[in-house]
Amino acid sequence: MGRKPKERPSNAGIPLPYVPELEPPVEPTLVERVLLMPRLARMLVAAVFALSAALLVTPVVDNFYMDHFFSMDTRLLPALVSAGVGMVIYVIGWRLLVGVVGETPSARPATRNFLIFGVALLVLVVILVAFGFYTNMPLIRS
Repeated sequence: MGRKPKERPSNAGIPLPYVPELEPPVEPTLVERVLLMPRLARMLVAAVFALSAALLVTPVVDNFYMDHFFSMDTRLLPALVSAGVGMVIYVIGWRLLVGVVGETPSARPATRNFLIFGVALLVLVVILVAFGFYTNMPLIRS
């Protein structure tokens, strides 16, 4: 009455193929969530950031222009400078957030920095408007 020897499996001596363990799904970061938004929504995000940049630099450009360079021949210049700043921010946002047709932009550090910069611009504009530091009222010079 002895013990029965253990049965060996039929594939004894043959290594089993490597099967990676299933990893838990990784939650996408905020940058990845923004990049997963529809293309039109990403365009609007870039446009809002560009508009907030243009609104933020407008009083600075206007005051500097009025104090140093005012001439009736160049009164369109401050608007062009402000619009140029807005366009530069929009082009950067387009490249980082929207990309070209058929391309899905990658979550790069530059994209994260642009989103932080854009949200900071937006918050700053809202604060300046809420506390009355930014208005479209002309400055009265005495």
